[in-house]
Amino acid sequence: MAPAATQIEHARILVFAHQPDYRIEIRALRMHRAFQIGLGPRPELPSYEDLMTFLRHRCLCCYVKEIAIACLINWFQTQKYTGIFLTMIRSTAPTQRQELGDFVRSARERLLPSDIGLSLGGRRRTPGLRREEVAQLAGVSVTWYTWLEQGREMSVSPQALARLAAALRLGRAERAYMFGLAAKRDPEQAESETDHVPPAMLACVDIIASPAYVLDRSWTVLGWNAHAERLFLGWLDQPGDRNLLRYIFLHPTAPSLIRDYDNRARRVVAEFRADVSAHISDPAIYRLIDELSARSEPFKRCWHERIVLEREGGERTFDHPDDGYLCFEQVSFALAGHPDLKLAVLVPIRSEAAPR
Repeated sequence: MAPAATQIEHARILVFAHQPDYRIEIRALRMHRAFQIGLGPRPELPSYEDLMTFLRHRCLCCYVKEIAIACLINWFQTQKYTGIFLTMIRSTAPTQRQELGDFVRSARERLLPSDIGLSLGGRRRTPGLRREEVAQLAGVSVTWYTWLEQGREMSVSPQALARLAAALRLGRAERAYMFGLAAKRDPEQAESETDHVPPAMLACVDIIASPAYVLDRSWTVLGWNAHAERLFLGWLDQPGDRNLLRYIFLHPTAPSLIRDYDNRARRVVAEFRADVSAHISDPAIYRLIDELSARSEPFKRCWHERIVLEREGGERTFDHPDDGYLCFEQVSFALAGHPDLKLAVLVPIRSEAAPR
């Protein structure tokens, strides 16, 4: 390598032997005194052939299957050259990529030209839409879409998948399946409405013979029964805010009603963090966290601990001013077709006396 390369900060090339489902990517670090780089090859930088020779002779003959080399041969005018370094990135498993490609191809073949306002025209060699038509509808290149169907290892953004889902007219379950195969979060999931509870679910809550309530993604109660109203004094028995976190951390009756309050409150925050991980950028969630952090020092302390626990139910105990010591087993259910809604049921557990 030319002497100018010695000016690169941290100019160490880290090489990993190829393993299945991994690739090596070359990205950038800083380099001094390399401004206004114009078009054309740069003699002070390693060429593709030089780099491959270096990898073969310095890496114990490791086999590198794919190398993404950016800006090594043709350099475009910029204010600062940023050097190179290598990172190894975990990619989607081959079987998962292939299933994603097969699923997308199947959806394309089921979609008729008339479904998107196209005339049948001449004879088509394949059923459904052509790859070019889907690519145009989704706003992606034909090569990108072809590689996706072929199950190749490639970069897939959530935004591109969202456009593809719209182009293929995917239903809710199909869309969730596609994003799951791609191991990406659906950017439109945070925009779904969660303030509507199906009437059948509210009817189920009413006929449950123990405290039961329905929470949305921000843990605000959207429906509850008379048993829950009697249990949660100051929260469900009177008009006002219905958010569970605001009740636990801001209402004065919560610490006296909930036994082992400090541990329960700490665990509630850890469960809430796990539950809203996919919606942490939702403005409503963001405002709720900001508000509680400003108004409740215990919540702020628990939130900044960044403990994450699964919402798994378990024993719930209360010191009720009228009914005395109460012990329940909490069971939570997710509603099919409404992933942001949760039904919580408190099943009574018989106990002779309150523990000391």
